[in-house]
Amino acid sequence: MREAETIRALADERKRKHAQELAHNEKTYNDFKQSHEEQMDTLRETLRRERLNVGTTVEEQIRKVEQDNEALWTVKLEHKKSEIEKLWAAKLAQAEIQHHKDLEAYKKGSASEQQADLQGSLKAAHGDYAEQLATVFYLVCPN
Repeated sequence: MREAETIRALADERKRKHAQELAHNEKTYNDFKQSHEEQMDTLRETLRRERLNVGTTVEEQIRKVEQDNEALWTVKLEHKKSEIEKLWAAKLAQAEIQHHKDLEAYKKGSASEQQADLQGSLKAAHGDYAEQLATVFYLVCPN
């Protein structure tokens, strides 16, 4: 009987050790799982913040490029506008000179010829002005 008691005692001891080992392994597993979940949460938060930072950085870069382009096109437009204004002023001065010449010719020539010459000069001046306006419109709105 002593043998049976010894075997029972050994079996009970093994069960107890197995239960302790199982509890220890479950605790280790749960600790590892909790630690892993905390690390994953930390990494997710870091990733979220980095995505926000990158998105903000890209938006800032796009905004800066847009501002630079707008400034560049404003300068180009002002330059072209001043060129056109100078050209128009020169053509207007030329048209006024021609008008004075035509007026002098009018005083010397027939009325119908003079009127036709004046109308021709006026049409040419208006055509040049329309062409300049179309150029400005094309530069401002290329599409």
